Amino acid sequence: MLDKLREKLTPIPPHAHLEVADATNLPYPDHAFDVALSVLVLHLIPDWRQALQEIRRILRPGGLLIIGQERRTPTSPKDLCLGWWKNLCAQRGLDGDVPGASNDDVITELLAHTTTIQITEAASRYESATPREAIEHFANRAWNPTWDIPEDAFEPLIEQLRAQATAHWGNLDHTVQWRSSFSLVTVGPLEAGASGRSPVGTAG
Repeated sequence: MLDKLREKLTPIPPHAHLEVADATNLPYPDHAFDVALSVLVLHLIPDWRQALQEIRRILRPGGLLIIGQERRTPTSPKDLCLGWWKNLCAQRGLDGDVPGASNDDVITELLAHTTTIQITEAASRYESATPREAIEHFANRAWNPTWDIPEDAFEPLIEQLRAQATAHWGNLDHTVQWRSSFSLVTVGPLEAGASGRSPVGTAG
């Protein structure tokens, strides 16, 4: 992904520095940045609260945190299949959820530490797909809730998911339309962040 970014930025502006780092242990001093931007990543970080704490640490007093979130109509094939997938996995003692935070998890955590949050819908569109296409994304392990499922349980789970989808929709090849949006959650201006890497909630 960093290579793709370099391609898009070619030639790279002299003030731009591209680095790969651990989001839960950022290699920057306290109060180093005016703005931090996180887009479609917190759902992939198991210790996402620590990642948020690190962002607070590196932001200067009065800095802004901007988080990009995607939302869909809850009845979209992907969201319905995800709910069924989580339940089917739980019945087998497996975790079929995203490894990190949901959109609502992030909002709840932010509201626990600040009241200065603004959510702006930046763009929206209508998308469409068939239920079969959604199931194939699970079958191909394209979505992160499938990544850690053991192989011996994976195929039976896919068959159960397909059966549940068939019971719900009947025809898996008919097109379903839903609304998708991209929102910016702006947090700040922040007070002085914590010095060092203390747990969330202890920062000023």
